[in-house]
Amino acid sequence: MQQVLWETVFEKQFNEILTKYGIDKSDHETVKSLRQQINITKSAGCVLMIEVAEDWKEKLIQIIEKGEIKT
Repeated sequence: MQQVLWETVFEKQFNEILTKYGIDKSDHETVKSLRQQINITKSAGCVLMIEVAEDWKEKLIQIIEKGEIKT
């Protein structure tokens, strides 16, 4: 199931999780890897919206906690 979010809402929530787990947001390789692993796609209907899996937050946290960040 996909969830459609405003890109700004997603970015805020994504960055909050990175901060909570002490991940440096300026580490572009790590951030890029995390984004790829949770499969973010631009919404076809609106350039300001994105589509992510409904459980993207849980998946992101699981990747971080298990140290499965692929760089």
